[in-house]
Order: sequence, then structure tokens, then C-alpha cells
Amino acid sequence: MLYYDDSYATECRTVVTGILDEAGRKYLVLRDNLFYPQGGGEKGDRGTLEWEGGTVRVLKALRGPDGPVLATDAEDPALLVGKTVHCSLDWAFRLHQMRLHSALHLLHSLIGDALGREPANPSLSEVEEGFAVNRYPASDVDPVDFSEIERRMNEIIAKGEPASVTPDPKNPGFRVWRAIGHEIPCGGLHVRDLSEIGPVSLVLHRKKGNVSVKVFLESESGSEH
Repeated sequence: MLYYDDSYATECRTVVTGILDEAGRKYLVLRDNLFYPQGGGEKGDRGTLEWEGGTVRVLKALRGPDGPVLATDAEDPALLVGKTVHCSLDWAFRLHQMRLHSALHLLHSLIGDALGREPANPSLSEVEEGFAVNRYPASDVDPVDFSEIERRMNEIIAKGEPASVTPDPKNPGFRVWRAIGHEIPCGGLHVRDLSEIGPVSLVLHRKKGNVSVKVFLESESGSEH
């Protein structure tokens, strides 16, 4: 998929090869896909498809039975089958997703450093509107000083550290994120260097035996902590 070949690519030309009709909604299928489908805690990409004489908005990329499919605002998506289209990604939206998703991996890695062991996998790991969140069992992370985690996150982000995602040689079809000496299995999209995340702040919410750790990007004004 193009989004794995180069997660920083913002445009491509391809062909609409078919339609997925599901629950009365028609989704476009492309030969080559620039748009990352919703999953793994990241929201599906948005953008536009253009061709000679027309344009439609890509509202969301989703996972279909045989690969990504696109929800669009086309009145009759079937009319686009066979057309060569120019795909343009909503880059600001994609980069926002990658920054926050990468921040969650950094958070998880530093929690592990603080505990001296691998923490429990988050029961929830999502990029939401304006923030991202990992949810942990309180009993697993209670020893952690999250003010120190926030300080370390910002220290590493300010310095910059390369991050990579490569296929997992032990598990074909899976991918592994690597940075600051940690490895996390993940099929999502990420920034190439942790400096791209930008300064962050953490907010904790405790409820029903869980701790939700929210990550906010300080560059975004108007975030409600």
C-alpha cells in the first residue's frame, strides 16, 4: 500500500477499480491506495479525488474485506469505476494523526522504563479529536510518576530521535515500530523523527480501576484539558 511505502506522500494517480456495496452504502475501491484506512487507533484518511470534469471528497478511508475502501460524497460512486483519478491527501489531518499516534508509543515506552518492565497493553489506545489516549489498569501503572514521564517525553521530543517502522520478520504481514530502544508491534502510521511530535502535556483520569492518560499537543490552541 502506498501509505506504507511512503507515509509522507500526499498525492498519486490511480484508477477506480470497483465498488463495495455494504449495508446500502457504496464505497470506492482503488488500484493503488494513498489513504490509510481507519484502524489501530488512528482515524481513516480524508482528501479528494479529481478527474477531468469532476471531483469528490474522500470523507473517510475504511478497511474493506480485501483492502481499503473509500467513503465519498459522490452521488453515484458507480459512475467513477474505470476512471483515472488524482488523489490528494488532507495532509494536515494525516500528520496530526501520526504525531499523536507516535506520542502514544513514546508514552508507553517511557512507562515501561519507569516500571523497569513491559507495562500491560492499553485496553484502549485511540487518537481522538484534539488528543490521544492510552488506558491502563491502575494497579499496573500506580507506581509511575507521570509528571516525570511528561518531562522525559518533552526532553526526548526536543532533542529528536529517529523512529522507524519495518515489517516484522517473525510475523509476516505485521509491522514493528522502533525508537529509543523500544519495539512496539503496530500497523499504523508514524512520524519519522520524534521531534515532529512537538511539545506535549499529559492529563490523567482515574475511573473504575483504570487510568486514562491523555496526550495533548501544546501547539494546538483551544484544547480542553
